[in-house]
Amino acid sequence: MSKITRLIFIRHGESEGNSEGILCGWHDSSLTEKGIAQAERVALALKDASINVIISSDLKRAKQTALIISKHLELGVCFNERFRERSCGIFDGKKIDDLKNHESWESFVNDSNFTLEGGESIVNFSKRISESCEMIMREYEGKNVLLVSHGGVLWAMVPYVLGFPVASYGGLIGMDNCSISVFSKHDENWVLQALNSTQHLGGPFLDAHSWRL
Repeated sequence: MSKITRLIFIRHGESEGNSEGILCGWHDSSLTEKGIAQAERVALALKDASINVIISSDLKRAKQTALIISKHLELGVCFNERFRERSCGIFDGKKIDDLKNHESWESFVNDSNFTLEGGESIVNFSKRISESCEMIMREYEGKNVLLVSHGGVLWAMVPYVLGFPVASYGGLIGMDNCSISVFSKHDENWVLQALNSTQHLGGPFLDAHSWRL
C-alpha cells in the first residue's frame, strides 16, 4: 500500500516586479524588503512541519525565498527549472497596464491554446507543471515536500488536482506572496488540503488548524 505524500506549496515573497506591476514570467526579479520579511515569516511557520525536502524554481525570486526557508529548516534546496512560472515570451518584464492595450493580450489571458511569440500556451504550461508534480510525488513518495514556486504554477496545479479542465488566466484567483497551499496524494487520489493560507503573515503564529500536517 502506498504512503501519503504531501506537497506544501509556497509562492515566493514579494518581488520588485510584483511591486512595480510587471508581468515577470521568466524575467528575473529580486525580492523586495517586504518579500524578504515574508519569507522569514513563512519559514518560521514551517519550522515544525516535518519537511523532508525543499524543491524550488531556479528564478531569482523563488530561489531567494527558498534559501531563506532552507536556512531556518536546515535543509538543502534542489533547484529545478521545470517549476518556473509560465514563459510570457515578448511580454516578459513589461508593465501589465501597458500590456492590456496590446492586440494579443486577450488571447494571451483567455485562450488556453494561444502561444505568444517566445512564450508558452496555457495548455503547454499546465502540462509541464502537472507532469513535474507527478514526477516529484513519485520520487518522494511518503515524504513531505516543500515546493517554492510561482502564482501561475499554483494556479495550474489546482484545476489539475481537482480534475477540472485547464482554465484561462481570466479566471485566476489571487495567490498571495508567501502563502501556504497543501496538496496530498495517496495512490492516485489527490486532495487539496489548504489553498492560499496567509494567517502566518498577519501575526507571529500560524493557525495550525488551517493546514497543519
